[in-house]
Amino acid sequence: SFKHEFLLRIARAFPLAAHLGILNNRFRDDEEATNNKMISIVEFDHLTHLSIYFQRAIFAEQFLVDTCTSLPNLIHLYVSYNSLVTVAENFVRHETLRNCSKGETLIFNVPAITVHSREF
Repeated sequence: SFKHEFLLRIARAFPLAAHLGILNNRFRDDEEATNNKMISIVEFDHLTHLSIYFQRAIFAEQFLVDTCTSLPNLIHLYVSYNSLVTVAENFVRHETLRNCSKGETLIFNVPAITVHSREF
């Protein structure tokens, strides 16, 4: 898949990267399953800080599922709460818990609440 190939290129180009931030606000309707057992695991051995901002949870899944990506030294994770809950299936999905539980700091980006009222 394109997303997996993109991660492989980043890992190969920056093998010693300790901080990584990725932003993708574009919506694409070409969701791909990440349960393909034939893909190689992308390894970020030195990554300690990961900030991911995606429009769709399927993109966050590429980073957080340990069958796609290995994050053995992750300390700080900044991610959308909605994406994390979706990918981690309410924090019971073992494939995401292995990558996420290693961190010391978890920072959520919670979407703003919009109020529609005649009084405002």
